Amino acid sequence: MLPIEFARVRAQRLDAARKKFKTHPLYASVRVELHEKSLKIGENFPPPVARLSKEGFECAAALFHIHAEAYLAMVDDMAFQDAYVVFLESFARKAWEQFSGIPLEQLATPEDFSFFQQAVAHWTAEGYRRISVNTKTDSGTAGQPKPESTKLDGIAIDEKSRRERLLAEYKAATENPSNRRIYSSRNSGIHKPQFYQWTEGGLPATSATTINFERFLRDKKPPIPRKPKS
Repeated sequence: MLPIEFARVRAQRLDAARKKFKTHPLYASVRVELHEKSLKIGENFPPPVARLSKEGFECAAALFHIHAEAYLAMVDDMAFQDAYVVFLESFARKAWEQFSGIPLEQLATPEDFSFFQQAVAHWTAEGYRRISVNTKTDSGTAGQPKPESTKLDGIAIDEKSRRERLLAEYKAATENPSNRRIYSSRNSGIHKPQFYQWTEGGLPATSATTINFERFLRDKKPPIPRKPKS
């Protein structure tokens, strides 16, 4: 298939996914939430943000994650999951091109896009997990109304659980370092107050600290002690 044909098929799939999401009762509120969060990211990364810079990457990654997290709220069944995966792939492509200015088809090596590929895989799994949880809930509470999502200080508990899993996976892969060893290390990019804000869900997902720290956890790099002050 020629590149122009791939592009046409992608556009058709994205249009079908968009139409599917527009049928969801939460669609309008999700769009409002995205608008407000995008404005906040714009405040953290005021233009011009240089392409291929650390700030440019953080901005692109933050925009990807807020879109992925917002649309996850509409994944109620497999039909919405299929649409969600299409949107994730589109978000990743746009985030990459915003960061690099290079069309995805012109990548020199696939590794250049690996962060966004991993992010798509992570949120795809979160979509399946959400359907699984909803299915179990429905089967155990037939005929009962669904409770609203519980929140802690305005942060969905699912987000807190996601962070707990991410930290547990990191510890399992790095000989189970203590929390203190992690936040005291010089390569984690986080300090004690921010670390506990992050674990409780209080540190925003769009903050540079959250983005950098979660990248550190996903990379599974052992914590490096800070050099003692002389």
